[in-house]
Amino acid sequence: DIGIVFALLNANAAAASIPTTNPVSRGTIIPRLVGSATVSEALAHAAALQVDRFQPFTLLLFDRYQLAECWPDGNRLRHRRSFLHSAVMRTSSGLGDAIVTGPRRRLFRRFFDAPRDPIRAQDLFHQHRWPGREAISVNMQRPDARTVSHTVIEIGLETIAVSYRATNAAQPVVVQVAA
Repeated sequence: DIGIVFALLNANAAAASIPTTNPVSRGTIIPRLVGSATVSEALAHAAALQVDRFQPFTLLLFDRYQLAECWPDGNRLRHRRSFLHSAVMRTSSGLGDAIVTGPRRRLFRRFFDAPRDPIRAQDLFHQHRWPGREAISVNMQRPDARTVSHTVIEIGLETIAVSYRATNAAQPVVVQVAA
């Protein structure tokens, strides 16, 4: 309701260190940040996390103007901030993030270099599946996993809309709040 969005991606690097003593669920990270009034405040709360207690992750904190991308590095949280000037893509995969990032990024650029309709481009990107390369596709499918839903967050000047659509649903569920 104040215009901050939080997203957490699992990080799947080939040589990622996995906590062995009393790991904490990554699902507890965002609830610790939701009381923040600004991206900077959320970033300060995130920096206080004992990140070495979690499985690897990428935490995204953003509003309509900026993105703060965070990741654990040993026992501290590193981050970089950037202004949002255009669409951005972040991705992860249980196959290994490095395996899917390059092909998905090239596809993303193809859809977003000069889209006539950015909303349509976004939908087409998320629906894309390469024949014969389904496991690395954006709308991926493999024997042990598949894409089951699609969530879009649109931050406008006066409202925020969250649209969630299960893969097999005809229509999304949309929630809109004033920002």
